[in-house]
Amino acid sequence: MKKQNIILPTISLIFISVFFGIILESHITISKSREYLTQGTLTGTWLGELEIPNSAKLRMGISISKTADNAYKAVLNIIDQATGDIPCDEVIHKNDSVIIRINGLGIEIAGVMNPEHNSIICEFRQGGGILPVLFNRVDKLPELLRPQEPTKPYPYNEEEVVFENKKAGIHLAGTLTIPASGGNFPAVILVTGSGQQDRNENIGGHKPFWIIADHLTRNGIAVLRVDDRGIGGSTGNFNKSTTRDFSEDALAGITF
Repeated sequence: MKKQNIILPTISLIFISVFFGIILESHITISKSREYLTQGTLTGTWLGELEIPNSAKLRMGISISKTADNAYKAVLNIIDQATGDIPCDEVIHKNDSVIIRINGLGIEIAGVMNPEHNSIICEFRQGGGILPVLFNRVDKLPELLRPQEPTKPYPYNEEEVVFENKKAGIHLAGTLTIPASGGNFPAVILVTGSGQQDRNENIGGHKPFWIIADHLTRNGIAVLRVDDRGIGGSTGNFNKSTTRDFSEDALAGITF
């Protein structure tokens, strides 16, 4: 009987410990699940691919976080267009529904999150067009690589130059690339199109003037590419200048 009196309380204590351990673990799990469901389901980084019919596929990422007042904020990055982070105006999350809007661009991304909270089946809406896109949760967004950009050492000479448009009283800065061998070379000046551009005509992560200059100089042609007025190393007021002013900048380059 003594053995029974000793053993039974021991079993009871073990049972009680296990029972309360299960309750405690269940409580922690439920608490964590509730916290995840109410706070952590939408925050994070999401990657999707928008397929434009008969055109292209565009990777886009959405990064979502919480504000100080516990609301959501987000940025949209259309990776293959090198847009960088575009601030979103609205982020609405109710139950499993998600709506993200960028009013200035007329963009609305609306969808439904799956039960595992790792993907959102969406429609991308802009300008009357509606396209499907699936966003998946990722640790980080992929980087946009530009493998066509020239890398040093170059098989030609490169000089950073500054010359003057004496009539306008401004200085224009640029890059001159010259073939490494030979005598007199044909030469070109690259002139940008509308809008203020730097010497590489940097747009959307591309630098077409740099690539063109590299190709031409590798093939025996000297190239001068120049920052427009008021950008990079060039002085002057771009917004108050006319087409005639810009043509005189090009002529100053020819004189140089």
